[in-house]
Amino acid sequence: MKKSAKTKKKSNGSQKISDYFKKVTDNQPNRPSTTNEILSLRTNKEVILVVDSEDETDNATALNNKRKRLNGDITPSKILEPITNLPQCSTTNEITPEKLLKRVKENSCSPDIIPCSLNTIEQRKCNQSIKDKLGRIRCKSREKLFDDTVIVGDTPEKPTVNRRQCKSSEKKTPTKLFSKSPKSLDKFNVEIIENFVRVTPSKSNHELSPVTSPLLEQIQQMNERTPTKSPQKKLESVLKAKLRLEFDDGTSSMLDDGWNDEFLETFEFIHTLDLTESQHCKIDKVKGEGNIITLILKSSKDGTTAECDVEGFWTNLTLRLNDTIYISATYSNERGKWIVNNTHGLIVYQPDLLVSTTSVVGSQFCLRRSVLKEKYYGFEPSNQIMIVGVLVHKLLQEVLRQNIRLNSEIEVMAKKLMLDKDTVWMCYESDLSLETILKELMVFVPRIESFVKQYVCKDGNGISQRDNWQGKIVEVQDIEENIWCHELGVKGKVDVSVRSSVATMPLEVKTGRVSMSLEHRGQVMFYIMMMQKLGYSVSSGLLLYLREGVLREVPITPQEKRDLTMLRNELAYFLTRNPKFNGERLEWELPKPINHHNACSKCPYSTICCTFLKYHDTDLNKNPLQNLQNEVLSHLEPVHIDYFMKWSALLSLESSCGDKTKQLHEIYTLPPETREKNGQCVSGVVVKEVTDCGGLYQHSFVKLSGTDNFTMQSSGIGVGNYVVVSTDRRPAVAAGFATDMDTHMITINLDRNLNNNYSNQTFHLDTYASSVSQGFNMTNLSLLLEASDQAARLRKFIIERQPPTFKNNLPKAVATKGTSILRKLNKMQQKAILKSLSTNDYLLIKGMPGTGKTDTIVSLIELLVELNKSVLITSHTHSAIDNVCIRLVDRGVGVLRLGSDSKIHPKLRMYSENTLTKHCQTPEQLEKVYNGAKVLAVTCLGSGHSVLSKRVTDVCIVDESTQVLQCSVFRALYTASKFILIGDPDQLPPIVRNPEAVARGLSESLFERLDSPNSTVILRLNYRMNKPITDMANALTYQGQLLTGNDIVANATLKLPDAEAFFKLYKEQQWIVDSLDQSLSASIRILDTGSVYERLGNDSTTPEENRCTNPFEAAILIKLIDALLVAGVSNEAIGVIAPYRAQVSRLSIALKDRNIETSTVDQFQGRDKEIIFYSCTRSGQRNSHVDSRAEILDDKRRLTVAITRAKHKFILIGDLSSVRQYYPFQRLLDSLHEQCFIRLTDGELGFSWDDVMRLV
Repeated sequence: MKKSAKTKKKSNGSQKISDYFKKVTDNQPNRPSTTNEILSLRTNKEVILVVDSEDETDNATALNNKRKRLNGDITPSKILEPITNLPQCSTTNEITPEKLLKRVKENSCSPDIIPCSLNTIEQRKCNQSIKDKLGRIRCKSREKLFDDTVIVGDTPEKPTVNRRQCKSSEKKTPTKLFSKSPKSLDKFNVEIIENFVRVTPSKSNHELSPVTSPLLEQIQQMNERTPTKSPQKKLESVLKAKLRLEFDDGTSSMLDDGWNDEFLETFEFIHTLDLTESQHCKIDKVKGEGNIITLILKSSKDGTTAECDVEGFWTNLTLRLNDTIYISATYSNERGKWIVNNTHGLIVYQPDLLVSTTSVVGSQFCLRRSVLKEKYYGFEPSNQIMIVGVLVHKLLQEVLRQNIRLNSEIEVMAKKLMLDKDTVWMCYESDLSLETILKELMVFVPRIESFVKQYVCKDGNGISQRDNWQGKIVEVQDIEENIWCHELGVKGKVDVSVRSSVATMPLEVKTGRVSMSLEHRGQVMFYIMMMQKLGYSVSSGLLLYLREGVLREVPITPQEKRDLTMLRNELAYFLTRNPKFNGERLEWELPKPINHHNACSKCPYSTICCTFLKYHDTDLNKNPLQNLQNEVLSHLEPVHIDYFMKWSALLSLESSCGDKTKQLHEIYTLPPETREKNGQCVSGVVVKEVTDCGGLYQHSFVKLSGTDNFTMQSSGIGVGNYVVVSTDRRPAVAAGFATDMDTHMITINLDRNLNNNYSNQTFHLDTYASSVSQGFNMTNLSLLLEASDQAARLRKFIIERQPPTFKNNLPKAVATKGTSILRKLNKMQQKAILKSLSTNDYLLIKGMPGTGKTDTIVSLIELLVELNKSVLITSHTHSAIDNVCIRLVDRGVGVLRLGSDSKIHPKLRMYSENTLTKHCQTPEQLEKVYNGAKVLAVTCLGSGHSVLSKRVTDVCIVDESTQVLQCSVFRALYTASKFILIGDPDQLPPIVRNPEAVARGLSESLFERLDSPNSTVILRLNYRMNKPITDMANALTYQGQLLTGNDIVANATLKLPDAEAFFKLYKEQQWIVDSLDQSLSASIRILDTGSVYERLGNDSTTPEENRCTNPFEAAILIKLIDALLVAGVSNEAIGVIAPYRAQVSRLSIALKDRNIETSTVDQFQGRDKEIIFYSCTRSGQRNSHVDSRAEILDDKRRLTVAITRAKHKFILIGDLSSVRQYYPFQRLLDSLHEQCFIRLTDGELGFSWDDVMRLV
């Protein structure tokens, strides 16, 4: 160490800090004199310690020192001992701010080294105020800083010499400022560093960056120079200044490298997150200590942290690392941390999962049933009590909405309600007559009149029961108010929101007997809590038992809030448990069953419940469920239970994989601007017009000004999508289906008029990946457990895989009525139809690309109708069903198209159920329409339609069955005597995103499961692709089985109607002429762009966009398409396919004015074009971190679909060196002749990148 550093003189005005300490502490009573007394002070005193700044790079030497580790075991005892008895902080009477200011002006030592007497909350505020400043002051309680095992009096060993030096500097390492500790406080001094300049080390090297410039050397020397002390003008500037410690003698400083990194971190880590108000957090650390769980929480909003102790009942909640919670707590000064216990604070587990309040309060009786109900919903059929309850709610709400008072007017309203389409439908669904329901409804008319007179009318003078609410309803604020409350993790609809003379209150209506049960009161309490979170001043709610005229006020206490939240947390915990596979066995955590034979025997979920118990070999010796289990599972074999459990688990795994699709919780966890950027959202819209459409309100939304480049079509929301409408303050104020859309406006049908409560507000529109299909598939799966003939038949074929049987002879009517129909088909198609008629159980028809699957389906249905058979046609997509139905209508076959009009092809609107049932006013009329239809058409997801549960069809035909999950077709198959599956397992599979679910077989379609030589007929004659394209498909996938239907098809080529204009314009650009060559041998063109990876890197796009978009390929596509249009080719003959949605979006925008259809492979399934362009998009190295199973380009079936969409010409554009890394492309490219390839290089064949890129 340099001598000058050791012998540096202090300023004359400097006062020894030890004198200052002695002077003040001598005046303090009860001064500790023993080691034990000194150590005991750790629990009741605070001390200010001087530590490194948050950025550990004050200067080169300090950083080097801090990163060293000493061999000696240096304890804090030598530091703690002399400063145990320190004066109070400047907030005390002894040391006033004026005295401190005076001391600073006199160049005395800094008082900021003295102990802090601020309480913990004040310290947190102090720390927060200097968090981003240059000061090195941090307040810490001693018990947080030192381990209790420290022994006062230990002598630290001499530190090890630091051997890490700046390599490029020839100078010796400057004197370390903190190399020694003072032996006595007489040698201790503090000085202020002014004009401190920070030197930042290299982030890529653990050692310091070398000094590479005179400027850095100058900065380093300036930092290490002992500053001249000067008076401070303001007291607070002391906290903002850099501090330097200087010692004349000693062995180690407080901040020497003898302290390990973990110890230093305890000084610098400050928790600043305020939990007084609810905060959305992730759990960073969990530590359990007996009856206390300590959590380190990290704010989802800004990353600030808090430490919280969880006590009491809350310790029953299972909390794990990275769990998400909403938490409010109270601060403990004594502990210096936040606390949640039985009387203070709330924890909402997994708040992004919104659970229905009805499900939560229902779990009080049986938590297991509530969990199963959420997973396998739809088992509770409609009945008379439920329908009457729904209608009474509607009647009361209409009376309040229209301010009706007289009994006669209420009766008219009740009768009018009977004519409502929804009422007629509910009665049809439940096999009830309107007269029966009206009779029950009229019982409530005088009850409603009495309620209105007593509580709503200003001059009401009805007689109130003694325990009833004694207030008055001044105003009805809202009806069926939808509330999504993610701070509580619940959602629900308030029957009526009313305002009394005191405050706003939720009103819950019940039509049964008075019970004031926990379930009923709990529902009202939840509404109170939810409305409080929305900002309403609500302290109680109202519970109305309308049948008996009882209206009770329901208050809420903190304890009830706690208990309801805990109940919701318990339900949320089990709903978020994913199954785990242990080999082939499955582990799935569910609540324990209750011990209630009567309730369990009537539960609609008893079979599912017992199936889980049976699979896990649950001991039921002391539970009456033992007898029930034997009864409800007697018809099931172990193989049936295993299949049900496995597929339930696979579906649950898939539902947990939402990282690639927009999820519901994003609507209330992400800002609207972010959601719009991510897609499937339109932010900042206003209501332009509202039209009353008989119960629904048609809203037209337009984007605010200043968005000229925005189009509704590019938002990701389409006609027929279910759209959630939110405001800046509240999510989901309304929801409905999009019915119309143009460039600047979208129309949505909602159940409420937004102008009533949200006039002149800005809205945000969202659609998302619905979970409806997940629940639908789970419910379909449970159909296989039923003790019915239909379920037994499906178990036999689907689970046990028994092959189908066939009739030896067909009726004569097939020959007489089917000759004209069959004559139009080839022999393979005829064989498929005749075998379909002869099967007793099921048949599979494998239709290769272009082999006429749709013609075969249409002819089969036409013949079945001629034979007086009923048919259900279903498919995964609306377009596939509509394609079949349109052809049937053209042949004179009537259909009944089930589903929403917005999703049905315009040509079929007159055959939709909405049109055909438009004039039905009774359930009997509905039944006549539905039962009279010979052909019913609906998607797989829509096959839960009530008409299918009320009648059995003769044949169910599933088109594109290889694209749909097994469970998705069960509902349709359940309603038919036999079924026909049509598809191609070598084309698109069901969409499954979870890798584990894929590996365990979720992507296996029912077609693949049942495929066998005895049960399958193959269509091989292709009438779409010419011979070169057919040969290419065979080389990639079909191994020579795919044949051309005739010579005309085999030799068809691309035609350029205006070839003369084309050659005249592009004669200098040979690459275009070669690419669009009309000859048969030129039917396939592979355009190699070479690597454009570095070109992409120079673009303004982000790295992620680089991988999923390619403007260079887009430019080439536009150039070739423009040439085709010049040559007279119709835009309808051209199709563009890309594997990634981002590239499709880019191409769609670029080709918008040319009206060229552009989409992904999925959307082109079942379609074709004369010429298909395929943009590979990828360029550069393959991402090694991506699972090959999840890579779209590694999917051979997707590539097969892409090339087999082309009839006469297929042009692939891409970086061949990149796509060859994927096996399907390598196999395809290796099978092609050399003349198919064109290399795009600047200056060759008239190609120029500069010329091409002008188009984008």
